[in-house]
Amino acid sequence: MYTHARQFPHISLPLRFTIRRLLVCTFLIAIACAWITRPIPRASTIVSFPKIQRADPKDVQIFYNTQVQLVKCVFVVRAAIRQLDKIDLPDELRKADWVAARMRVTPQSDIAFAEVSISSDKATADQLQTIVDSIVKAYEQEVVSVAKKTSMPR
Repeated sequence: MYTHARQFPHISLPLRFTIRRLLVCTFLIAIACAWITRPIPRASTIVSFPKIQRADPKDVQIFYNTQVQLVKCVFVVRAAIRQLDKIDLPDELRKADWVAARMRVTPQSDIAFAEVSISSDKATADQLQTIVDSIVKAYEQEVVSVAKKTSMPR
C-alpha cells in the first residue's frame, strides 16, 4: 500500500493525482504569466529642435513634424550605429531598419521638444540608452548642424 494512502486515508488515490496535476498546472500558468508580463527594457531622452523664425503656426507645425520624422529617419539611425562601432551591442541594435521601426519620437507639450524612446527585450536598458543618446547626437550632427552650415531658410 502507498505511504500517502496511510497519511491521507480519506482522500482517494485518483483525487490525489488530480490535485497534484492541478497544482502543477497552476504553477506553470503562474510562471507563464510572470514571463509575459515582465517589464521590457526601455530608454528615452529628450531632443530639442531648432527654433523657427516664421510666425505662421501652420508652418511651425509642419517644420516640427518634419523634425520628428528626421529623428526616426534610417540615415540618422545608421549614422548613430556607425558611432557605436566599438561598443558591444546585440545584433538587432546594429540593424538600422530594426531600430528605426522600434523607435518612438513623441512631441512634448512644448512643440520644440520631443521624447525619443526605444524598447526591446533583446537588449539591456543601458544598451538601449546608449543607442538613443547616439541617435540624438547623430540627429544634431547630420540634420541640425548641416542645416546651420547651409543656412537653409526656415
